[in-house]
Amino acid sequence: MTLLRTIKVFISSSTSELGSERRELVYSISQDIGNLFEKDNILVSFVSSDDAAIVTCGRFQDSIIQSLDSCDVSLFLFKCKAGQYTIQELEMAREFQKERNHKVFVYFLHVPEKEKTKEIKNLQKRLYTEEVYWRECENIMEVKYDFALQLLNYEGICNAESDMKSDKDIEQIEIAKMQLDKTRKNEHQSVENILVKIEAIKSIPTGSISENISQIIEFYKKADQLASKTDYDKRKHYNLLTDYAGFLKDYGMYSNAEKVCVRLIAMAKDLYGTESEVLATSYNNLGEVYHNQGDYSRALEYHIKALKIDEEVLGIDHHKTAIDYNNIGSVYDEIGSYHEAKEYYQKALAIKEKIFGMEHPDTATSYNNLGMIYYSLKDYTRALEYNQKALSIFEKYYGTDHPATATSYGNIGLVYHAYGDYLKALEYFQKALAINEKVLGENHPATATSYNNIGGMYYKQGDYLKALEYFQKALAIRKLTLGEIHPDTAVSYNNIGMVYKNQGNPIAKDYIQKATTIREKNIVQ
Repeated sequence: MTLLRTIKVFISSSTSELGSERRELVYSISQDIGNLFEKDNILVSFVSSDDAAIVTCGRFQDSIIQSLDSCDVSLFLFKCKAGQYTIQELEMAREFQKERNHKVFVYFLHVPEKEKTKEIKNLQKRLYTEEVYWRECENIMEVKYDFALQLLNYEGICNAESDMKSDKDIEQIEIAKMQLDKTRKNEHQSVENILVKIEAIKSIPTGSISENISQIIEFYKKADQLASKTDYDKRKHYNLLTDYAGFLKDYGMYSNAEKVCVRLIAMAKDLYGTESEVLATSYNNLGEVYHNQGDYSRALEYHIKALKIDEEVLGIDHHKTAIDYNNIGSVYDEIGSYHEAKEYYQKALAIKEKIFGMEHPDTATSYNNLGMIYYSLKDYTRALEYNQKALSIFEKYYGTDHPATATSYGNIGLVYHAYGDYLKALEYFQKALAINEKVLGENHPATATSYNNIGGMYYKQGDYLKALEYFQKALAIRKLTLGEIHPDTAVSYNNIGMVYKNQGNPIAKDYIQKATTIREKNIVQ
């Protein structure tokens, strides 16, 4: 009869900081590595420091000594905290290492150098000088892979009659490495497969817009989670999250996009440094999210950060620098600083015409922006000229079912509205609405803008029932996508209030007051 032998591992970490990671590690090693030992009738089991009944310092010490005495190996996890109890446990494990054949392995989950506490840095230095085995790993899955191989090496030493590993031991370790590499590759391929599915849904939608959006978001979440748990290439993970943030931003999910963009900035600093064009792009992405959320001061802050890096790294005639100028101009446009906006838009246009020529979509974006500055300055002739230039380019490159084309239709509609040509304005507003509903869906901020524009046209004509219908549609979408205190939401409240006022409805003052309250909050912010 073959006896079952158990390798017992004492595992310790800060429960408050790494409790879930520790449980994940135990489960993962038990599943993946236990299978490697199965043919030799060896069982891997874990003893946690939390299993001890800790009441007093004396009882704590006695319990840990008993636990360590029953184990062959100790594994310690650290991240940002180096708690008193975990350090005490490590000290006791080191004593066992000196006195008997007890192996100690210490792992630190990676954090940027500036985020490491003094205690963690000192502990790493001390372990290095004492020649204790320790490694810094990117994530818990990397800890698993490394510790699994260390455990297999350790088992080989235990089975050998001398310090030399037998051919069988070496073969077992190589097989383990191959199996672990295969697991790793399978996990990486799973991420790649999810990304392929995302692109397939984007290219050939199968359901409604809302169903496709929900499905794509779920796939992005799965890919992100899997990439975070494995040693997936960090730069590929960065690109994955960049695409995810862009998708959330495109479909008006600004709060979620903000969270992803904040992560991207931290990753860009870690991967590329604090003076890289990649970091500048991450700053710009977060700036655009703040812009869409109506937080213009923070939007301007991050766009200026991006501009400083790009001017230094890429120069003042680079297309990315033009993007920075454009973004800054857009914020000035929003806050009513039209002359400053015009200055930055013209800088962007000069670069784009030089690089791309006068018939390129990027150049058309600048034509659009300048057209709306002239609209704000009440120079409607030039506003129409620039917006029509943009529209002809967008229709040529993108066709009539693209958000950029919809934007130009909407802008031209605003100019005709200002001229008092309401039939022409309605024609262009409806063209924009049709595209936005088809491409972006019924619950997108751009669709709300189309509803608002059409409502404004009916309001000017004195058709208050029609105006109210469209203003209410715009308000519902803006509350859903932008939130209650967004400047655009305030516009919708005010528009509805003005309709009620013209109808003699006393509820008008409530809507107008809501709009005023939101604007005051935004001024304070």
